[in-house]
Amino acid sequence: MCSGCAPVTQRIQIDDSAIDAEVKIERGLALQSMLADQKRLYRVSYPLLRAAREFCKDSTHNALGVLAVNRYMLGQFAEVAAEQSIGEDVQVLEVLPESPGAAAGLLPGDKVLSLDGWAVGAGQDGAKAYNAKIAELLKTGRPISAQILRGADQPITVSATPEPVCGYPVQMSEQDVIDASADGSKVIIARSMMHFATSDNELALVIAHEIAHNAMGHINARMGNRLLGRREAFSQDFEAEADYVGLYIMARADLPINDAAKFWRRLAVELPSNISGSITTSHPATSYRILALEKTVMEIEQKRAAAQPLTPQLKDSAPKSN
Repeated sequence: MCSGCAPVTQRIQIDDSAIDAEVKIERGLALQSMLADQKRLYRVSYPLLRAAREFCKDSTHNALGVLAVNRYMLGQFAEVAAEQSIGEDVQVLEVLPESPGAAAGLLPGDKVLSLDGWAVGAGQDGAKAYNAKIAELLKTGRPISAQILRGADQPITVSATPEPVCGYPVQMSEQDVIDASADGSKVIIARSMMHFATSDNELALVIAHEIAHNAMGHINARMGNRLLGRREAFSQDFEAEADYVGLYIMARADLPINDAAKFWRRLAVELPSNISGSITTSHPATSYRILALEKTVMEIEQKRAAAQPLTPQLKDSAPKSN
């Protein structure tokens, strides 16, 4: 009766050391993939945060456009980080074009020896101390002096002046779902969404939409709606506004906006429940969303042609028809 309940062939025997070696290979590849995604997210999100700072009012912070790590900042990948040339010392992983870090001449691979005369330590304690120190220095907005070591050369000193950006850091989650969210203080992009957004411009659409949620105060407003017992359908208006303001953020960052509708159509194929929409769903119907995006693109292009500021139209300033 149970002859088919278990394998009947002999299981291949593998030496434990060979298994350990294969695990190490896979972890190394996983780290490469994670770092590539992290750098992509930072590269795409930073110009949007800079472009959105006017919308973020008091929620801004200073930034250099530099991503720095040591292996202890990489969590489960700390052991294999050395194979990616990331060791005990804090080093520059990414420098964004047209950022204060780029203007200072920083390059990926530079090891950070000191900040304003404060010696940057190594190891796990060094990672924590570096994060605390750089946050402290950025708050001042003053130029930050850094001594760096580049390859085998002598240490050199550079100086970078931070710039204000929207204060909602964009973070990556390991969720295996095509999703993105905003919680009022940050933006979270699932890696599956990053992989679905095949171009950087598509990813920028998603990020700009979520930045707009935070910048327009939707999270606190939606909590208020819940406390007042109002229907969740109120969030449809917030989603529509995030689409609208998000396109303005894209335009202010000098990113293409004409293909926005194509991305949302493709997403509708993946998530067909939003195609028709209803009063009980939190997102507008895709059909409405796409037509509204197309009208927003026209509005922005008209303002560009007239050399007008790229500022969203507020309700009380909307043009009146006769």
